[in-house]
Order: sequence, then C-alpha cells, then structure tokens
Amino acid sequence: MIEVLGYLENDIKYKIEYIKSINVINISTTLMNDNCVPYRIATAGIVWLNNDMVIGEMEYICPVISENNPQVKNGIDEVHGMPQLKINFEEKSTELVVTKEKLTLILDRQKLIERKCVSSNVVFYLSGNEIVAFDCTGFEIIE
Repeated sequence: MIEVLGYLENDIKYKIEYIKSINVINISTTLMNDNCVPYRIATAGIVWLNNDMVIGEMEYICPVISENNPQVKNGIDEVHGMPQLKINFEEKSTELVVTKEKLTLILDRQKLIERKCVSSNVVFYLSGNEIVAFDCTGFEIIE
C-alpha cells in the first residue's frame, strides 16, 4: 500500500519509459540520488524515496496488461504537488493500461477513486489516503 502523508508544493517533471519488449515501466525524477531508500511496493514494484519521502524513482516489472481503466467517482477533489509517501508492502499484482495518450498503472482496482493529486505529467489517484492508480503522460515507449 502506498499511503499519502502530505504534499510538497514543488513540482517536478517525471521521466517515464515503458520498455515494451520486457514489459517494464520506469518513472524517474531528478530527485533520485544515492541517499534514496528503496521500498518494495507490490509483487513486482519498487520505489525509491528521498529524505522528504518523495519519489526519486519507481519501477514495475511485468505488470498485467489490461484494457479497462479504474473506476472514478464523479466530481473528485483535486490537489497539486508532489505526494509524500509511506510504503507498506502488499503482495499483489499491478495492472497497466497503455494508450497513445497515457499509461495507467492500477494498484488496486477494488477501491473507488475519490481524489487526484496532479504532479506535472503524473496524476496520482487516491481512495482515502491510499494511491490506487496513476496516469503518466509524456512517456516514451521503447520497443
């Protein structure tokens, strides 16, 4: 489970790569450095957080390819900034929806999305304080 503890007002552009031939998605920022701490977040996912508990890098290996986007409640709240995170490992798979416009990673399809956090070219979707999905735009597909 990825829990949001708060938000930093700073904004940063995420570099997003989807390596299609091996089915890996990598999301990195300029905040990634030797002081970032790795946390396992799902069966095949890992995130490196910096001292402010903000994403330095995320990687998902072999997410299940899906065609269905997650359920979003009508009129959801929106916040802007970089989420500060607390990670609790859960043994579960991750789904990936790939379109020309965006990549959508789904961490928990069972939960209804109630809020979104817009952080540059990544939108995090929350149920309560838990990130259950996120959209990535401005990505590169590597065959």
